[in-house]
Amino acid sequence: MANSDWLVKPRTASLFLSASAMVILGAALLLFLYLADAKAISLLETSTVFRVFAGVVGVAAAPSAICLFVGMLCYWARVDDSPGLVKAVWFILFIGTGFLALAFYSLFVYRRQVTRQAIAGANT
Repeated sequence: MANSDWLVKPRTASLFLSASAMVILGAALLLFLYLADAKAISLLETSTVFRVFAGVVGVAAAPSAICLFVGMLCYWARVDDSPGLVKAVWFILFIGTGFLALAFYSLFVYRRQVTRQAIAGANT
């Protein structure tokens, strides 16, 4: 695990938390635009505030997704102590839903294990 120490540091966990939030925000924005009707879309297209917001989310979500891709796949392959079946299901979700599954993996699996590891390390 010496090569994977960077994955469990508090600063890295904070980075992955913010990256996950950005990816989920980007996905929510895309879902909103997909479900919105044509009249709402035409109103939003003329709104400078919305265009700036969507641009900032897009510019921030792309590197966040790449960061999650590298970090969560490294963590999944090297450090994750989940049972094999659970890891296989997550891998299928990674392939099927892409960056969104990586964001949820970061929030629900990675964060829980890193927090548990930090508490165990503080108690020793």
